[in-house]
Amino acid sequence: MENQKSLQPKLRRDRMSYVLKFGEQGAAYGQFAEPSGVAVSLATEDIYIADANNHRIQVFDKWGKFKYHFGEGRLKFPNRVALSAISGEVVVSERPPVHQIQVYDASGAFLVKFGSKHLRHPRGLTVDHHNRVVVVECKVMRVFVFSLRGDLLHSFDCASSIQFPNAVAVSRSEEIYISDNRSHCVKVFNFAGECLRVLGGAGVTNYPIGVLLDERSGTLAVVDNYNNLNVTLFRAADGAVLAAFESSVKHQQCLDVAPFGADGSTIVVTSKDLQVYIYRIKAEVGGVGCGLVAQQQLSQQQQQQQQQQSRRSFGSSQASSSAGSVNQQQQQQFQQLSIGASLNGNSSS
Repeated sequence: MENQKSLQPKLRRDRMSYVLKFGEQGAAYGQFAEPSGVAVSLATEDIYIADANNHRIQVFDKWGKFKYHFGEGRLKFPNRVALSAISGEVVVSERPPVHQIQVYDASGAFLVKFGSKHLRHPRGLTVDHHNRVVVVECKVMRVFVFSLRGDLLHSFDCASSIQFPNAVAVSRSEEIYISDNRSHCVKVFNFAGECLRVLGGAGVTNYPIGVLLDERSGTLAVVDNYNNLNVTLFRAADGAVLAAFESSVKHQQCLDVAPFGADGSTIVVTSKDLQVYIYRIKAEVGGVGCGLVAQQQLSQQQQQQQQQQSRRSFGSSQASSSAGSVNQQQQQQFQQLSIGASLNGNSSS
């Protein structure tokens, strides 16, 4: 049994509230049997939902109003959906017993299907900046890269590095971010299959379900379900924690998450309660992020100061006086940063 002490929260999280929710149980238009996947069009802000047990994709406008659906009679248990930002295709993965990929145009017309020879349980799905379809397999534990026509371009094994992959994002610098649900972290790979670094960990990103990469701000949002809906914002390059949030209301387990809008401040979440929630996550990025960064900066400054002092002669009263003055200034700066952090957001334990 996993050590529950290691999962105890290590961050103070600011509260976030949803601004919109829609959906209910059923098979009629606008109703869900299992909203297991979500994607949002950057061009139109339309919301695409993979309604798994109704075997279809449903499309809503940004206010949650039903627009149209497609895939009925052709899709079987669609579990993830992704969009091409370049050409507009809608890419859908199907879980067992079908375990394949289907591609539709923006209006919902079927184009092609592929992958059944390689896939056993596709879990994470994205379309990257080169229009490559990147699929993370949670049964054979491989990453597959296809063209939109279905050509297998590349694959690599990740079984030695990941326990249970369930979401994926790809950067323009050719890095693949994969959330590892059972290892409580995100692992970053190159296309050669080398694990480059790890973001998060137990107590910070317990049981992550989603990764949202915002390359304009250089941030990665990791979403998890542990005791609540949690969002942790990292600096993508080195994994530094910038901010942390939790939902102000409790609801059932979340299934998938997607970025909403161009500024990276809003997310769309599908939930086991058969509803879709839209949350704002960056209205207040002060609080915990500023506090953590301030502590890191002070720690680095103190280490540098100690190294410099060890090389100095302690016989100089002038050097000693200068060092004391610098140390006092650093403490004052840290106090100011900490006070500013606590004022920038409404924090909760």
